[in-house]
Amino acid sequence: MYFIVNFFDGNRGYFSFQNKKLEYQSLVEVEKNLKIRYQQLKEENEALTTKINLEFIDEMYRKKFLVGKKGEKLLIIK
Repeated sequence: MYFIVNFFDGNRGYFSFQNKKLEYQSLVEVEKNLKIRYQQLKEENEALTTKINLEFIDEMYRKKFLVGKKGEKLLIIK
């Protein structure tokens, strides 16, 4: 009886294993999203510091301050 209860409900039991498995999968998903965001930030940082990309700076300026050239139409698509 003790063995059966521990098998299903103990610290290392089946239910605990399933909970930890779900938690692990969610953490893997979070890690994947963080790696993608890290890569994006790394590319943006590189475009602003080492390899200065004027087009990227212009794009960021327009997004942040909603500024366009005279007679230019600006479309923001989300």
